[in-house]
Amino acid sequence: MLSRIKAPLAVFLEERDWLRFNSRKSLSKTLFIECGELSDDLHAGSIEGQKEEAGDVYSALLQLDMLREKETGESFDDRRLAEMFEEAKKGDALALTDALLIQSSKMVDPDIGEGDYYGLFLRCMDLYASYMKTMGFDPLACLNDKLKKTAAHYPVEKCKGKATKYTEL
Repeated sequence: MLSRIKAPLAVFLEERDWLRFNSRKSLSKTLFIECGELSDDLHAGSIEGQKEEAGDVYSALLQLDMLREKETGESFDDRRLAEMFEEAKKGDALALTDALLIQSSKMVDPDIGEGDYYGLFLRCMDLYASYMKTMGFDPLACLNDKLKKTAAHYPVEKCKGKATKYTEL
């Protein structure tokens, strides 16, 4: 059962028939790339860039959780997500993004076991929550902004069922 937090993302992906492109490998790579871009924007001092990339990171984390739910029947519910963000500790934003980048890079390893993978996923979610609390960003607002911007680049009628960059549609 998808939570109300993941529902808008699920609808967005289903409308475009993109769920079929999701795999643990592809989403892990996406998470790693987005964590790198978040770190770059933090180093550059771009608040708007950080908010945009924070939406991308959250999208990747939620899609990984949706995939896990599909495969195992287990996932985060709204209460658990809210608790994670509430219990998050503020820290040094640079250290948090560096740690997030390192942890997400380990998820790309094709030989990683399920238990280790899930542990890294939980660590990434925890680091992300701490980063968001440190910066004072609203994860749901960042995700919604991300979906609006992406919808403009990828209208359903042009991209349904295609894994093509918007500049090539």
